[in-house]
Amino acid sequence: MALTLNAEQKSIYNIFMGKCQYLIPPYQRPYSWQLQHCKKLFEDLKREFYNEKKEGYFLGNIVLAWSVESRDVFEVIDGQQRLTTLLLLLKVLLAFDSENSNIKNAIWIVDERSKKIKDERLRFSDYVMNSHFYKEVLELNLDSDVCNKEIDEQNLFMQNLCYFYTEIEEMSQYEKIENFVDFLLYDVSLLPIETGDGTAKEAREKALTIFETINNRGLNLSNSDIFKARLYEMALNELEEENFISLWNKFEKSVNEINYSIDNVFYI
Repeated sequence: MALTLNAEQKSIYNIFMGKCQYLIPPYQRPYSWQLQHCKKLFEDLKREFYNEKKEGYFLGNIVLAWSVESRDVFEVIDGQQRLTTLLLLLKVLLAFDSENSNIKNAIWIVDERSKKIKDERLRFSDYVMNSHFYKEVLELNLDSDVCNKEIDEQNLFMQNLCYFYTEIEEMSQYEKIENFVDFLLYDVSLLPIETGDGTAKEAREKALTIFETINNRGLNLSNSDIFKARLYEMALNELEEENFISLWNKFEKSVNEINYSIDNVFYI
């Protein structure tokens, strides 16, 4: 199976625009960024914003797969943590720059004529654990009162959203948030690395191969990620996708309940 990759550096605006949608597939781990990850990202963005570097700020690579059957849908192989976190930040920025249609169009796919929301720009498979929290966060009418309430410790989406809200609220005391929005949309970039094929099944097989290759090259994917991806591929071939994901989620939940790392279970 030959792998053909295309890569072109794009601004956040160009990544989150038009009809394209990003799908977090069932074999991915749940959203897992903690406060320290969001703080590091925001501090980096803030530093570059105030430095006013003309070349902009590069956030790294993401790896995507698409099929001819669904050309506008990209399966996210690597990069879901950054994409999700960027959209949480944009959700907060929309609360402070509510008239900016570019933010709304980044978070959601919007009908060009009616201007009504058609779908989420980033969509989690229903089989990804805790993905319902993401939908709930997007539907919030965000203000300070929302973040003053007790937050479910499992809801990292909400925890990180409220961290960004606090930071942006503080920034708004001495800075026009519109300027930071423009910086984020137009001066911050990612490098999408894309592979495609004729059918969704073929594209997914390529995606899983790339997913494993990323791990073998020393990037931040764990043994459990690869083990899950390969089992998922076998389950697809046996038409047992739903059953496998259900069993895996129960297994992962049981491991978490005894305060053990699932990565240690598959440590090589």
